[in-house]
Amino acid sequence: AEYMGFKIRAGVEFHDGKTVTAEDVVATLKRHTDEKSQSGALGIVQGISEMKAEGDMVTLKLAAGNADLPFLMADYHLIIQPGGGVGAEAAGIGAGPYKVVSNEPGVRHAFEKHANY
Repeated sequence: AEYMGFKIRAGVEFHDGKTVTAEDVVATLKRHTDEKSQSGALGIVQGISEMKAEGDMVTLKLAAGNADLPFLMADYHLIIQPGGGVGAEAAGIGAGPYKVVSNEPGVRHAFEKHANY
């Protein structure tokens, strides 16, 4: 397929209480396409030639067909963050079942249940 679309579920909240939007998804993907970001997901997103958010839809135009892309989008490097995580990549704000309470690399990581998951 030349295009792939992903519908963003309504009412999903980030750990900071903001609502997840299609714009957040596109901003996150765009951040990972920047070679200066040294993203571990660069190889996944390099095959995406265009990205756009329209309402609750994210549409990706692919440089070449990639039937594995929906599976690859679940890569742990591609955690969707508010505003794409630009400038706050290590803030630990996501929308998963647990939110980061303490992040001390090499020492400990502590999490608590995300009440609105």
